[in-house]
Amino acid sequence: MEYSSVPAVHWLSPAPLKFTAYPALKDPGDLQWGYQNQRWFTAAGAIGRLNGDGSVSKFAVPGGGSPMFLSRAAGGKGGFWFTLPLKNAIGRIFADGTFGPLIDCGKNSRPAAITGDPYRSYAAAFGRPEIYELTGDDEVREIGTDLYGVEALADTTGGKWLWCFAKGELVRISTEDGKRGNHYTLPEGAAVERMIRHPSGEVFYVDIGRRVIGRIKDEFTIVEYRLQPGMTPLDICAGGGNTVWFPVSGRPSICRMEDDGVLEYPLTGAADFHLHRIMFDLENLWCSESAGKRIGYAKAP
Repeated sequence: MEYSSVPAVHWLSPAPLKFTAYPALKDPGDLQWGYQNQRWFTAAGAIGRLNGDGSVSKFAVPGGGSPMFLSRAAGGKGGFWFTLPLKNAIGRIFADGTFGPLIDCGKNSRPAAITGDPYRSYAAAFGRPEIYELTGDDEVREIGTDLYGVEALADTTGGKWLWCFAKGELVRISTEDGKRGNHYTLPEGAAVERMIRHPSGEVFYVDIGRRVIGRIKDEFTIVEYRLQPGMTPLDICAGGGNTVWFPVSGRPSICRMEDDGVLEYPLTGAADFHLHRIMFDLENLWCSESAGKRIGYAKAP
């Protein structure tokens, strides 16, 4: 594959964004935009929903366990799939807050990363060489691979890009038979935290180990954008047009990236310097504060 690394051009916006927070929460984590304009999040032992009237609903996971990541479920039942790595399981919550039965993925499977398309979701086992295909009818198909230690996963047409921590590789696999396609070993110190598929069809990822934003432009081309010293990207989401948004560790700000340029927006009203997860709902940017134990939003410029 063709690989290149370039410095990202950085600007600081003179106009800060106002951060409006929901009430204090316990350990808010992943954020996802659901059906009927609902915002959902993971928390310790529960899945939460931010309601339009400013209130918060929390639904305890049956049998306990801390959900890690969410993926919107396909089909008429709606809701989300979520991973429970400490329970070696995958769960489902419906739009009304009820839960489906847990899917046991086997001893030491530790499923964590999860992604989805309009028809199905895919979760990756960290401790076993398997990908789980989840349909809207609650059917599960195991796809065998030769990869252990998968920590991030992104959907693409006809396959999936994933980050294999154990090998230090970005790998594209077939969802038909799990066979490896193109792959690339990232430089030493790589630690990919999240991968997403952009509406443009490209895949973006954040590498917290080397402080870069990565862009898989097609099956054969990877471009990485090096951020300024001290800027560690923690998550990433697609924005409007050809943009992506990401929070950075160390200061209360969020950044918009387009092409090779990064525009940083300071946030007023943010309680701490560790914005963890980010989501864009076509109007607002939502972030969780892991230290401040809050979820808030800022109107996208």
